[in-house]
Amino acid sequence: MSARESLSSPCMQRARSLEEWLTVSKALAKSTQTMFSSFPDLFASLTMVVRVVILSKAPSVPDRNAF
Repeated sequence: MSARESLSSPCMQRARSLEEWLTVSKALAKSTQTMFSSFPDLFASLTMVVRVVILSKAPSVPDRNAF
């Protein structure tokens, strides 16, 4: 069996396909891990924005010293 024949065998094709799948899944796992690790910061930022919006819409209390 020549080198070319061994590379085109169904077993080698499956091995290459599996290797490609593992490479892609490893990249996806890294990006997912990065996304999940940034959730606390994202949540804190969103909480701050909500607080600012709520406080900006709250009725203001007039300054007693102004009268």
